[in-house]
Amino acid sequence: MLLSGPWKRKVTASGNILITTRRKPKVMSETIRGFKESQCLQLGCFNPEDSKEFIYKGTGLDCDEKASTEAACLVATLGGLPLALEQACAYIRNLSCSLSDYLEKVFS
Repeated sequence: MLLSGPWKRKVTASGNILITTRRKPKVMSETIRGFKESQCLQLGCFNPEDSKEFIYKGTGLDCDEKASTEAACLVATLGGLPLALEQACAYIRNLSCSLSDYLEKVFS
């Protein structure tokens, strides 16, 4: 309904929509009118070590034993999903909070 809504028929409507899902491209093409599998970009999950490295780079936090444990917890909680990790890093970086503060605020 969203993808084929009335907004699309207006002359002034333009733009792109990014949909993130765990659904397979074949299922998407079967359930969304006009959707083609070729329009899908599949992004896999990071492995735990790459996820932790991504967190350190994305937040600017130092990698020590405590941060490593907290980063592993965040990775497990978010399943290594790149977009979820990016959002978490942006939150931590912009609010200058620690990994433990983030985990407590968001997941408690």
